[in-house]
Amino acid sequence: MVSNIAIITGGKGSERDISIRSSESTRVALVGMGYQVSVYTFPEEQDQFFSEYSVYDFAFVMIHGEDGEDGRVPALLELLDIPFAGSPSQAHALCIDKARTKQIWRDRGLPVANEYIGDIGNFDLFQIESVINNVGGYPVVIKSLTEGSSQGVYIIMDHDDLLAHYPSIKQHHQDMMIECYIEGREFTVAVLENTDGIIQALPVVEIIPPEGQQFDYENKYNGSTDEICPAKIDTILTQQLQDLALKAHKSTGCSGYSRTDIMLGSSGPVLLEINTIPGFTDQSLFPLAAKSNAISFSELLNIMIQTGQNKKTS
Repeated sequence: MVSNIAIITGGKGSERDISIRSSESTRVALVGMGYQVSVYTFPEEQDQFFSEYSVYDFAFVMIHGEDGEDGRVPALLELLDIPFAGSPSQAHALCIDKARTKQIWRDRGLPVANEYIGDIGNFDLFQIESVINNVGGYPVVIKSLTEGSSQGVYIIMDHDDLLAHYPSIKQHHQDMMIECYIEGREFTVAVLENTDGIIQALPVVEIIPPEGQQFDYENKYNGSTDEICPAKIDTILTQQLQDLALKAHKSTGCSGYSRTDIMLGSSGPVLLEINTIPGFTDQSLFPLAAKSNAISFSELLNIMIQTGQNKKTS
């Protein structure tokens, strides 16, 4: 029986502020449900957590990106024998790497866009344009392999866009991905494992950023983007998108919950990436999809606790 819960938040990555917002929403709900809850902001309070961890019978990892979604904190909890919500550390470590994830999906026949992966920050303009031509020409997306919340993402529509973003791209000192830009409608599908162990796809969300703009970090959290759930699409497309999200989830070894982003282009849906620790703020898409499926935020958290406990005892 779970009674004392630790929430681990913060992290060193660019999504730290969203992590803290997610943890606060979760803390308030859990306290309202009668749980004893303590929040630890890593790395500042990591030593304190190590000195107190034995009192906790469950944990939520609310670190988006580095330290959380890369599997480090989940691996720590596994070593400490503390059950937690969501996927095992190996699945986190895989899914944060967009290149490895896409290769698994491609090997299983799932639809993904063409891409090139390399140390783009050390390329000159001529080399980058040569790569762009090789993957199919403009427009393209240049993005970090491990960042989330649309951080480190550059939409390059033409040569002038490349010139404008080139100084920022040069600041990246690790491999990046140049990927064909899929023009069309953007969707995201949350996947949730219920207390009976059945994995289900929740109602599809369509993401509609302000006209003429992209679903970037600012538009994701400033309230200007329309998030329609359930999406206004027919049952055939709904089933297709949900099936893709389920296959994306299972093929990468995820469990508990995840959220997969999908573009609908002229040739059909294309998988973008999978989020193993999606946002849980008041503007986040996973709670929105759950609510559309008549699952309250409190009920959602209880399901996550139950399935996390089931993994521990199985």
